[in-house]
Amino acid sequence: MDKESIIEFIRARLKALVETCKAEMQQAQADANSEEKSSAGDKYETARAMGQIQRDLHASRLETALLNLEAFESIAQNKPIGKAIPGSIIRAGGFRFYLGPGLGVIVLPDGEKLLCVSLETPLGQTLNGKSCGDTFLFSGQNKLLIEEIS
Repeated sequence: MDKESIIEFIRARLKALVETCKAEMQQAQADANSEEKSSAGDKYETARAMGQIQRDLHASRLETALLNLEAFESIAQNKPIGKAIPGSIIRAGGFRFYLGPGLGVIVLPDGEKLLCVSLETPLGQTLNGKSCGDTFLFSGQNKLLIEEIS
């Protein structure tokens, strides 16, 4: 897959994650609101509190997803400058890495795996600023040669 197709795939994945988080947050809120008051008052209050905790958890996930999407959009159009920068796709030792939101390993439509690495991770910090021909340690033991940056 070319870089533009990969960018569109990641964008769609991030937008889908945002929508999923919104739906889960709304469902948790609806569940909390629908809890009927019973004669066992403590049970009712506990159920409502648990529903609110679930809603807050999903709200936090939504906030993270929105921040990832915003960060992605700010780097998605970065052009290669001969060095790995946010938005770069790096090919090294049979692996492909994307410097951007830390989504982990995603499987592209063509079946290839892409490791989406955040700059906040040690690997992201290691890759940032590297050039073709540079080497780095992957998983603490595999020395990989950077073959391509796009």
